Amino acid sequence: MRTVLAAALAFAALPVGAATVTETTDFSSDWFNPTAIASGTSQVSGTASDLDVLLLTGLKAGAQTLAFGFSGASIYTSGNLTAGGAILYSYTPFQWGWDNDGMTNYQVSYNSWNVGTPWFGQSGALTSTASLTLNDAFLGTLYLAIVPWNATPLAYTIDLPMAVAAPAPLPPTESPANVPVPAAGLLLGAALALAGVASGRRKRA
Repeated sequence: MRTVLAAALAFAALPVGAATVTETTDFSSDWFNPTAIASGTSQVSGTASDLDVLLLTGLKAGAQTLAFGFSGASIYTSGNLTAGGAILYSYTPFQWGWDNDGMTNYQVSYNSWNVGTPWFGQSGALTSTASLTLNDAFLGTLYLAIVPWNATPLAYTIDLPMAVAAPAPLPPTESPANVPVPAAGLLLGAALALAGVASGRRKRA
């Protein structure tokens, strides 16, 4: 029973609707009209080939770090690949282009040569990571912009630390209802009581 109860409480603490949101259609490129990402999303997946402006809600409040991953593996063929850009964030809606409360850069740089020969060589990597550190004043809503340097499409992911819901309260325990005594039972009890009284009187007589 304790195991079942513990499992139920753990399940109740999970964010409702935790899922990955994928950029099946272009995210907004408008600083003033971001694409809203539903609360409860655990990861955002997109392509950084033009400006992406996002509104993230339902995140954990307080100081924390958002982790980003970038990859050019799906587009690389040969030679040199260099692409990157900037990640900007704001605790309030963007007031103008490049408005921000903080920013960081990202870059993927890879080169290979003499592929398929004994003189093959390579440098760099087709993947990279970046992170944003939010301060104690963060309340759970974030405006985010990914601004590429050029149109080279890098796939990206954003891992979101979601707010954890409070455990759902357990249903109240109901006490067993009093079972009504049939009328015949009451009459039988009264008759037995009278018989006991009469017997006592005969003994005293």
